Amino acid sequence: MKRFSILCIVMIMTAAAYADRPISSAKLPQSIKNFIQQNFPDVSIVSAKTEQHKEFDVCLSDGTEIEFEKNGRWEDIKNYNGLPDSLIPSKAAEYIKESYPNIKIIEIEAKRSSWEIKLQNNRELLFSYEGNFLKEKIDD
Repeated sequence: MKRFSILCIVMIMTAAAYADRPISSAKLPQSIKNFIQQNFPDVSIVSAKTEQHKEFDVCLSDGTEIEFEKNGRWEDIKNYNGLPDSLIPSKAAEYIKESYPNIKIIEIEAKRSSWEIKLQNNRELLFSYEGNFLKEKIDD
């Protein structure tokens, strides 16, 4: 029974060590602050969390949620009110404007070699890193 109790304590401590922890926006890496200022100049940081300074999750005052890697590279950006198409290659932005006029981009995920873009109409579009359209699916 004693071993089980010790094991439980170790597991809880390990989970707590890797849990997301709130941090002040002042403690975010400068590259993250620069990205937000450049792409979302009229909003402020509402909250920020980090997991062992390996990943950062930032929420902005307009409802935008951004996940960053430790080096400041963003991985995922969401806002159900719409995102600027300036975050993706112009070729992909043009395709979306022509194929889905008046439909907002609500999520952008930057993969290593592609872009996954979710639209307000439940479509998920996949583009090459250069912005070439690859495929589409309907998100259920």
